[in-house]
Amino acid sequence: MARNEGNDSALNPSWQKALVHIVFSRGWETSTPFPEQAIIAQNMTDVETPILAALEPDMGAYINEADLNERRWQEVFWGENYDRLLRIKAKWDAEELFMCKPCIGSENWDAESICRK
Repeated sequence: MARNEGNDSALNPSWQKALVHIVFSRGWETSTPFPEQAIIAQNMTDVETPILAALEPDMGAYINEADLNERRWQEVFWGENYDRLLRIKAKWDAEELFMCKPCIGSENWDAESICRK
């Protein structure tokens, strides 16, 4: 899908053609051990989300409602807009003062978001 020049948005273009918005989550009790929490989260990332993605591979996600462990986050969150957004960030935030994970340009930082790679 070519970017709609008349609708200059950072959102993944798939949101402009979406017919359904699906949100699902997983949780645990406060007493759940950390290793079990990690298993639940990993299952969501590696099993449940790919099942939905198989239905519509270009479906995208909204970062505030997305799995922060998503491996293809650039594509899933911003789609074809990512390269353009990275150029904009480089222009206006050349020192990378503003950074979060997973956000535009955060692949330039280590896993702990402390040091640049």
